[in-house]
Amino acid sequence: MMPIIWLAESVYTPVGRPFPIQWGTFAARCINPRPALAKDLLGRWAPVEFRGARRCLVGVLRAHGVVLDVDGGGALETIDEALGDLFVIVHSTFSATAPTPRWRIVVPLVWPVSDGDEYARCWRYLAARLERLGV
Repeated sequence: MMPIIWLAESVYTPVGRPFPIQWGTFAARCINPRPALAKDLLGRWAPVEFRGARRCLVGVLRAHGVVLDVDGGGALETIDEALGDLFVIVHSTFSATAPTPRWRIVVPLVWPVSDGDEYARCWRYLAARLERLGV
């Protein structure tokens, strides 16, 4: 099954569209992001299929990846040490600065999950690996 990334035009748009994309192609797009003067001018995405393409928790059909935000700083090397045995996509966020780096980590799933408890277990497992190293 090809992963699905939900895309919307702006952070204020709750309805988007599903976009099938290989994880390698998605990673390449993260490496070369579209520049913007303000975060509000960027589109939004999620590795999730939503009922009616409307982003909301009760409308989740399948999650194709787990997303973790690291907002409290943390070295990229430490993230690599914690998750280096997995295929992960890591990119800095719009609000990252040199003194306070911020990261978004996407961990593609081998198969999509449609159960909120299963997703939460995956997220907690990955977060614990990061927390053990102080991230």
